[in-house]
Amino acid sequence: MGLPSKPLKPSFWTAVVGIYYVAAGISLLPKRRTGALLGIVFILLEVLGRVHLVRIGTYPSTGPDFVKSVFGGAIAILVVVYPDISPAYAGIQVARVAKARHVTPDQVRDLVL
Repeated sequence: MGLPSKPLKPSFWTAVVGIYYVAAGISLLPKRRTGALLGIVFILLEVLGRVHLVRIGTYPSTGPDFVKSVFGGAIAILVVVYPDISPAYAGIQVARVAKARHVTPDQVRDLVL
């Protein structure tokens, strides 16, 4: 999906959203329950920050960049909620994902296994 088509204006709020995102990733590194809970809190704050960026006009509220932001936030929440997808489970999903993305199973398998 790529980066936003237009660069974001640097501001206090874009920095805060980025800090929340980094803090979520760092809190997941120890793979402990406390880290997971902190990760969830930071990701939720990051998603709320994205909403705020849209509300104040720093981030677009329509178009492909908005869709990218929504998908990015959803993926971030899913990674925090379920960070340990086993290779076996990923292998089970290959055919379904390949069909949905209109690519070959080998292309998907190269990415996940």
